Amino acid sequence: MGIWVRGAIVAAVVFGMGSCSPEDFIDENLGAATIVSFEASRSSIDEGESVTLSWVTRDAKTLRLVDDRSESIDLLGADIRSGSVEVSPFMTSNYRLIAIGANRKEVASEVRIEVRRASLD
Repeated sequence: MGIWVRGAIVAAVVFGMGSCSPEDFIDENLGAATIVSFEASRSSIDEGESVTLSWVTRDAKTLRLVDDRSESIDLLGADIRSGSVEVSPFMTSNYRLIAIGANRKEVASEVRIEVRRASLD
């Protein structure tokens, strides 16, 4: 139903009297964060070496990086939108990047770093 008011149309919706509900007008993706990319500079390293984890996000308000034990990795002031951090895992590990948008929903991405043990000859 529309009503003309000085050249503009105003839509009138009556909830409960049709097939519309307030939820029909909520965009669940509004304010959602996106992880565009999350990658490691190398997927396999020798014991004692380091690897750089880098990311690009969109619309993230908060960013966290955690390891296999759910321990937070300090991002050292890296930019939420496009940043990197160096890690030195002592064993094969997964790293999970978690971005939270204005809608307070989490999105995540993971990378796995294989650590080759030094051989004992």
